[in-house]
Formats: sequence, structure tokens, C-alpha cells
Amino acid sequence: MSTYTINNDILSVTLSDIGGEPISVKKDGHEYLWHRDPAYWKSSAPLLFPTVGRLRGGEWSHGGKTYQMGNHGFARHQQMSAVAMCDFAEFSLKDNEETRESYPFAFALRRRFKLAKNALIETITVTNTDDCDIFFGMGLHPGFMLPEGAARLSVDCYEEPRRQLLSPRFLMADESEPYVLRDGKYIDLDNSLFDDDAIILSGVREVTLESPDSERSVKVSFPDAKYVGFWQPMHTDAPFLCIEPWQSLPASDAPDGSPADEISGRKGFIRLEHGKSYNFTCTFIFN
Repeated sequence: MSTYTINNDILSVTLSDIGGEPISVKKDGHEYLWHRDPAYWKSSAPLLFPTVGRLRGGEWSHGGKTYQMGNHGFARHQQMSAVAMCDFAEFSLKDNEETRESYPFAFALRRRFKLAKNALIETITVTNTDDCDIFFGMGLHPGFMLPEGAARLSVDCYEEPRRQLLSPRFLMADESEPYVLRDGKYIDLDNSLFDDDAIILSGVREVTLESPDSERSVKVSFPDAKYVGFWQPMHTDAPFLCIEPWQSLPASDAPDGSPADEISGRKGFIRLEHGKSYNFTCTFIFN
């Protein structure tokens, strides 16, 4: 693993060439990003591609062939080519023999980071280099240290938020329900909220991790994401929270013995024509 640091007068960001993953974000000497303690979670901010969450039975299919795929896809484990200079970094990945064992499409992926004052702007670009349409899911999974005091989320919605429900096997239940925010705005954080795994909401455009007892906060804006997940390891006292903008959802549950999902039929997946590109941008503001 090689690391690269970009900075300006306010932020210093360190990134790994494994998955192009941020591993540190510091402002005024204070660390905002989770520090990868494996006692809780060994990652910090992985890229989720070409799928988000679990596949049913760890499998999917295309063209009559079945492929194996781990949780959240393979991009987070791939060594990427890297360019970094001053306040900008870019990591790139192309399909290869290893990726084609689990995902039968040709693609080019770029993960770019740009600093702008106290903001980190991240853009993922996927280009279809195959001779057919390709299909994929997309998401981010950054973990942020909880602020001092009574941590909460301030939630900005564009429509009534709804919780996407999970099955007992932590797959999508194909059901949703209204999610009530305190005072129409807040989620008061407690580790027990995540005893049944992630909270996945639709209808949200921006969230801020904050505390009335702290001057520090992280605002996450995700105009290209249909969903946002909030996650901590279950049944722990984890001192961080993952805020996860997703374009697609994990696989839906189905009775045992059901055929593996066909990639081209996955709900919420992006369908990209030959030669076309897709962009997914999120902005992180550190105060």
C-alpha cells in the first residue's frame, strides 16, 4: 500500500492507493475520519462498486453464468493507479483478470478528490469501455468520529424520509415505512439504533453529524444518491458513525433456492451505454 497526502491551508487528507480510500482527514490537528481500528471496523471510507451491500448467497448472474461477489463489491480491495498534487488526487482502475472473475464487464473507473477551503469534493466516474451496455451499483461508506457530547444527525430532506427495511438475513425486504425525525430534523444517535444493522433512508439530500456540545461537525451532501445509510457495528460502543450515500441498494431477499439475481435486472442499478460515462459526486464539509 502507498499513501498520498493532499492539503490546503485548512485540511490535510491522506489517501491509500488500495481502493483510493481516504484514511485520514485532519483540520486544526483534529482527526475527523475513523482510524481503522479492527476491534470495531478495519476500514475508513471504502468505495462500493459494482454493488452495494450483500448479494443473496454471495452470487449474481449474467448471460447464463453465475459469478461470486463479496459484500460491497471489489473496488475497495483493488490497487489503483494514483496521481496526487497539492490539493487534488485521482485514483484509477480498469477491469482486469481478477475483476472479470466476479463482474463480466469492461470499464474504467476514476475516484477523484479536490479540496476547496474546508470541503473535500469527491467524484466517482465510471466509463463503459465494453462493446455492450454495462450495469452497476454505486455508493460510498465513510466513517466519521463522533463529536463530543450528545451526537446527533441534522437531516435535510427533499421529500418525506422513508426507511428501507431489511430482512432477518440483512437483505432488502422490498418494503419501506415513514421515518420520523425529532422536530422534523434530527436523529439523536445511540449505539442501540444499529442493533438491527443499518438505517437506510430515501428522500434525503444532506446530513450533518454534529453535537450541541461541540463546535466540530461534518456535513455530507450527496445530490447524486437516491439513498443514505447510517451504520455502526451492531451491539458495540463504536465511537464513529458511517454516513453512506448510495445510488443503489443491496440485493432483495427471496426464498431459498431462488435463482441468483441477474445483474442487468438489479433494482436501482445504473445502465450505461458503450462509450458513456456516469458521475457520482459527494461533498464533505468539515467544521
